[in-house]
Amino acid sequence: MTEVKPFIAEHMMALLEEGIMECGIASGGTDALWALAFEREREGSYSGYIDDELVGCAGVSLLWEGVGEFWLMLSEKGKKNPTTTFKTIKRNLDEIVKEKGLWRAQTTGRIDYPEACRMIEMFGFKNDCTLEKYGPDKSDYYLYSMVI
Repeated sequence: MTEVKPFIAEHMMALLEEGIMECGIASGGTDALWALAFEREREGSYSGYIDDELVGCAGVSLLWEGVGEFWLMLSEKGKKNPTTTFKTIKRNLDEIVKEKGLWRAQTTGRIDYPEACRMIEMFGFKNDCTLEKYGPDKSDYYLYSMVI
């Protein structure tokens, strides 16, 4: 059974302990990670469960009025259930976009992680450009946008 619950900071930390890494957050240290997790909790993000197991967290961080940045963290179980995971994320992403009154959403995808880039495009984002040496390890990323 799939269930969506309001995101709390502990959800992000649990996924990170499992070994899930997101661009830039691992390099900030524990205090910085908790600060980011609490910020995302205040933003009204959400967490997804399959069979009562946390499989991912997602949300949109408001950059300024009308513009937000989509973020997503998935566990291995979330990745192994792509159809269920995709449908749940897409439905909730659409709700967040409406709730926040966004006219633009954007996100990044690491070039050498094609599975993530394909999923981002399936959500309706289009590839805008390449961000050279964008990652904390100087890896290249794509910048994606969705104009609503």
